[in-house]
Amino acid sequence: MNKFFTPSMLLKTMFFSAFLALTIVPEMAKSAVPTNFSGDPVFFMGPIGQSLGGAVYSMTTPHDNMLSNPAAGSFSTDYAANGSFSTVARTLTSSVFDTKSTSYGGGFTYVRREVDTGESTKPLKAGSVPQTYQSFGLSIFGKLYETFAIGVTGRYSMRSQTGTADINGERWNGDVGAAFRVSEKIGLGVVYKNLFGDNKNIDTTLLGGGAHIEIYPGLTLTGSAEKFSNTSDAPKYGVPDDKKIAWTLGGQYQHNSGVGVRASYRNAGPWDSTLAFAGLGYASDGFHVDYSFGTVTKGDKFTVHTFGLGATF
Repeated sequence: MNKFFTPSMLLKTMFFSAFLALTIVPEMAKSAVPTNFSGDPVFFMGPIGQSLGGAVYSMTTPHDNMLSNPAAGSFSTDYAANGSFSTVARTLTSSVFDTKSTSYGGGFTYVRREVDTGESTKPLKAGSVPQTYQSFGLSIFGKLYETFAIGVTGRYSMRSQTGTADINGERWNGDVGAAFRVSEKIGLGVVYKNLFGDNKNIDTTLLGGGAHIEIYPGLTLTGSAEKFSNTSDAPKYGVPDDKKIAWTLGGQYQHNSGVGVRASYRNAGPWDSTLAFAGLGYASDGFHVDYSFGTVTKGDKFTVHTFGLGATF
């Protein structure tokens, strides 16, 4: 029997999942206040990526790789399954990830979020439009050389209940990324998201990149920069100021099993806001539980809580 699937671990998983679903998550969701920059892609990530401020373009984090830069997932050999819930727009994400079966890797993601009419802000910006949003993604990635990898993601999304006919609908989109390992301790990554522009009234394209360096066993520093571009000259709900750059600096300590600690500072320039994130995680026998907390230090005040469960085997 696989070491992960012991009665003790299954019992822990069931207990924590029930506790999360019945107590913590509903209470956090009630207090969630989506703001005019809930469209920032950091809020689509799980707790690991979110606690690092989205600066995971070069790191191997299976769940967040497929939501940020699929190529970075090539530098692992795992089966993984993950799920998370964030209080920003009640965002639910789940994924499966496989880099064991073949010489290349692949995975699926599902995202669902709900933004109520009463929770939107004016003027409306990307992410705050009242809506039910769902997306299904398929990522394929692999190493062309031992130190260089590429990845692509195809995504099918659906928006409804927006109250605006030209935003409702179903659309295809995609991302393409690359990742490079300078050494075992240093990595680089870059991605171009929303290749097809999606909806000119609401979505943006994104050119993002980042790097990480392990300065001590388990202690990693990470950073990223992102350039958003509105897909029309006069978007109805685009990024407020696409001339500004978003950037993040973060770090984590996670050495094999045990407790992990993460923190980051994000300057969300296009939204004229700054945020601070912190997170905790615990990993044991292929099972991990993670939590992230974020707060706005400049801009519309709100806090975000994100919870996640996952298994790697």
